[in-house]
Formats: sequence, C-alpha cells, structure tokens
Amino acid sequence: MENLKKQISLSLKEGMEKLEKEGFLKAPFPEKIPLSLSVNSQFGDLSTNVALQVKSGKSPIALANILAEGLRKITSVENVEVKEPGFINIFLKRQFFYRLLFSVLKQGDKFGLSRRRKREKVLLEFVSANPTGPLTIAHGRQAALGEAIANVLSANGYQVAKEYYLNDTGVQIDLLGESLLARYREVLTLPFSIPEDGYSGEYLKEMAKDLKEKYQDKLLAKGKDFFSNLATVRIISQIRKDLSDFRVNFDSWFSETKLRQSSSIKNVLAKLKEKGYLYQKGGAFWFKSSLFGDEKDRVLKKSDDTYTYFAPDIGYHQNKYERGYQRLIDLFGPDHDGYVPRLKAALVALGYPVNSLSVLIVQLTTLYQGKKKLQMSTRKGKFITLRELIQEVGADVAKYFFLSRKPQSHLDFDLELAKKNSLENPAYYIQYAYARAESIMKFAREKGISVKRRIKLPWFFLLSEKEEIAILHLLFRFPYLIEAEGKTLEVHPILKFLQELAGNFHSYYAKFRIISEDKDLTRARLLLVKGVRIVLKNGLKLLGISAPEKM
Repeated sequence: MENLKKQISLSLKEGMEKLEKEGFLKAPFPEKIPLSLSVNSQFGDLSTNVALQVKSGKSPIALANILAEGLRKITSVENVEVKEPGFINIFLKRQFFYRLLFSVLKQGDKFGLSRRRKREKVLLEFVSANPTGPLTIAHGRQAALGEAIANVLSANGYQVAKEYYLNDTGVQIDLLGESLLARYREVLTLPFSIPEDGYSGEYLKEMAKDLKEKYQDKLLAKGKDFFSNLATVRIISQIRKDLSDFRVNFDSWFSETKLRQSSSIKNVLAKLKEKGYLYQKGGAFWFKSSLFGDEKDRVLKKSDDTYTYFAPDIGYHQNKYERGYQRLIDLFGPDHDGYVPRLKAALVALGYPVNSLSVLIVQLTTLYQGKKKLQMSTRKGKFITLRELIQEVGADVAKYFFLSRKPQSHLDFDLELAKKNSLENPAYYIQYAYARAESIMKFAREKGISVKRRIKLPWFFLLSEKEEIAILHLLFRFPYLIEAEGKTLEVHPILKFLQELAGNFHSYYAKFRIISEDKDLTRARLLLVKGVRIVLKNGLKLLGISAPEKM
C-alpha cells in the first residue's frame, strides 16, 4: 500500500514537473500531494484534488486530464476518471486487493500501523477530574476518548504520553474536607452542617462510617486540613482503580499542589512581565491576553497576593513544554469552552507555536433509563458513577457508546440498548463478528484444514463474489482511515468502519459456505475470514475495546 501511494504521488509530481518546465504552472505545486479515500465506490478507491490546488495556465479539468494519463500507467490502476471541476478518481485492479489480503495476513497485528517513527513527542492530558468525588459517566467519556486518541496517535508513529492533572488544592478541596468532617459528626450523632457548595454525596457518608468504625470519635480534634487530605487521598485511590478497571491507564499523575510549591508559576509571571505582557492595576497583576485574540485581559495574581486558577494552568502547560513535549493535547469539559482562547494566548505570549496546543471540548453525556433522564450533580450527590456504569454494562460496551459520536456532540446514552446481549446492541454486533470469525477458524482447525502453511496467491483469485470483493475493499480502507484520524483526532469514524465491516461479514457468512468440498475455495475463504478477524481486532484494540473469542 505504501508503494502504491508512492507511485501515485510520484506520477502526479512528474506530471506537474513537466507542466512546470513547459511554463503552464504559475506557482509551485504542493510538496505533499493530497490523496484520500473516495467517499463513495462510484468515485473509485482513491481520489485527489491536486488539480484544483495548483495555479495553472490550464483549467483544473484540463490539468486533471493531463495528470490522469500518467496515473493510468501504474500497474495496480484499473482506470482513472476525471470529474468536474477537476477531481481525479482512481480505480484499482482486483489483483491489487488480492495482494492486499496477503499483506494483511503477513502483517497481522501490525496491519494499519505506521512504520515511520515520528520524532514529535505528544502529551495528552485528559479526565483530570477534581478529586472531590467518584468519576461520573461524563468523566468516563473523556477517559474512553483520551485512551483511543492516544492509541491512534501511537499507531501513526507518534511518541505519546498520557497524563492526569490532579487539582488537589484550593477551595474545592477545603469544601471537601469540611463536608467530610460534617458527615463524620453526623455518623457520630453530633450536630452537623454541610457547608454551602459543599459535597453531599453518599460516598462521603460511607467514608465517615469507616472512620467511625476505625477511630470512634478520636478524630474530632483534627482540623479541616486533616479531613481534606484524608478525603483527597482516598478519592484519588478510587479514581485510579476505576480507571484501571475501565482499562484506561496514565503514564503520569501531575499534582497541582507540587506545582504551586515549585517556582513554575512565579517564573511564568516573570517571563510574561519581561516580555511586556504583564501589568499591574488595582493591586492585581493582569495578562494582556487581548493582544492575542482573547476577549479581554485576565487577572493572574489578585490584590491579596493569591493566584487565580489561570496562573497555575499557564505554569502547568509551560512545564509540559519544559519536559520536552512539542505537541500538547487537552480534553476539556464543556464548561471550559471559553477558557481555550486565553490559554492559547498565554502560550503564544510565552513564545510557543500557536498550533502546538490542541484542545478538544468533550460535551456531556446524558444517561437514560428507558425514557427517564437520570440527573447528575457531584455536589448534590445525585449522579451515576463510572463504576456503576461499568458494573451495569461492562467496560467494552460503555466505551463503544462513549466513542460513537464526535466529542463536540452531546451524547445520549441508551442504557437499555447497552445492556442487550444481542446483535441489536452495536457493540455486541462488532464483537460477535470477531467471535464468529474466530469460531470459523477453530472449526477449520478441528476439521484438519490449515491455512498456516505457505499461502498460494492463486487461491485469492477464487474470491470473486461481489460480497468478497466488497470486504477486500473495506480492508483496504483501514490503514488510510487510521492515518486520517491521526490528523483529525477523531475516533468515531473507526467505529463506523468496524460496524460496516462487521455487517458485511455477517451478511457474507449468512449467504455463503466458508468450508466446502472445494479445498482451494475453502482455503481462500478462510484466509478472507482471517483477514477480517485481523482488522476487526486491530480496530477494536485501537479503541480500547476487547475482541472476545467467544460470545
């Protein structure tokens, strides 16, 4: 496949170089030739709009026709069509797809992964929920997305690290300690009052009961800080366990407390002041963020000499760069949407490239029990935890639903559908396709039919049914899809692809006998089944979803 892409790119470049020498190009042609999967089979297998991107003395359609002539000489190309206003659609020969299947079988779990190691180091920060309560399903969506995006970037050759930022200090931690102390007094049957904007969840009551059982009333003399630290440590421990059970793991956990204890924040303010982007007004220190596209300037240090939330965030992101990461990716909740411009403004002011930070806003998830909408509020204690969801539907199904839509789109989670162990459940539908393929291969082995020995390419020519060709075309799309999603940071198209591949495979299985009296046809079809199994497993693995051998 890489050779095909090189051949197509080389042909297009040679064609444009010739036009350039003949004086038809008015500007240099793009160094990287745009080549993408066709959106519809009627437009071929691959397409390029390079003729529309080049300034030429000829019309785009005329230029496209000239470039198409060179493409038709490529061995794997069956036909090239030019469409208005200058699109070039490339149709590949069937023999190419047979060779592709051979590559799928040879590469196995490496199929779809980039062979090129990129030097760019990427730090992906996600979830980063305040350690004031259990993770909710909103955090679960961020966790599933972050893990999948990290896997897709790694598949594209990037050096990726995953980090959780612990907001383990500040007003919310003080309120957490006061709330736990109030619950402790409650279980001791003493007068208590949960502070306004405190945390009322049952999890604190359970924690208080545990403290009573272990210490009776001996902790009453302890101060608020003691209860804040105790609650924070326990909640962080539970968060780690929940994420581990959700099969989402982090390379590092970064503490805001340690950040504030270091000189990072102070150094950021000094650097901004040195560059002329910090000024004092009303006793506070302001960042000139409006110079960089923000709607107004922002306070970094208040008149009482304390920092705003913005200051440590800038310090934290500078720390990421100082650790050697060239590209930063943050997943934020919808309440941070307006926060992005000021953060980018600060990093540009500090001298970092404007495109080195990408922020994905992950919209909330609404859980439905039948037609009933379940309300969620961490402080009021009314929410569905991630752990409860995992126990209800399992990690795989939860991840599927979390990943099924764009992060920017609100997600309605259908709990009843997610609990169904049938093909009606889309997560089950894909996993069952893999289990079915595994079952077929197992049955073949039991029958003494082996496809492990040397594969004969002529067997593939027996795959002539339109359903078989359709599956081969889908396998062809997989590496291109992974490459594309590594650029867009979207993962829901991978789910859509797996759904389509599973659907084609289920239909194929229902219509044709895989194992028959024709030994060569049997081997060919078994190899196709094996190819489907490989791609399903590789795709599910990228999304953090398991591929069970039995269902």
